[in-house]
Amino acid sequence: MPPLPGPTAMQAPELRAAFRVEFDFNSAVIRPESRAILDKVAAVMGTAGTTRFRIIGHTDAVGGDAANLALSKRRAAAVVEYLVSRHHIRADRLEASGMGARDLLLPDQPKAAANRRVEIVNLGG
Repeated sequence: MPPLPGPTAMQAPELRAAFRVEFDFNSAVIRPESRAILDKVAAVMGTAGTTRFRIIGHTDAVGGDAANLALSKRRAAAVVEYLVSRHHIRADRLEASGMGARDLLLPDQPKAAANRRVEIVNLGG
């Protein structure tokens, strides 16, 4: 009887979650009510060993592309800063990026506040 094949490395599926981490219009300051959400996310991150995460900022479609891209990057950086400073998540486990208005949550409502969000993607270990 031939030996059974050994385990093979499989690429883990991308795990993406969108959170209503809210920001005021044209602002990268995390709203106080959104901190509770990030506190829960940080608790999960704290138990995830060396798992890395990408923090992706988004904007609504008000304003120009360059301004929205810069604002979305500032929003992602604000979330990273919060997770690092408040919850001591290692900065080398977090990667901030911005999408601007390129990936609207509600494309049929481009100016909606729901488009101003942060997504967190599990990148694995």
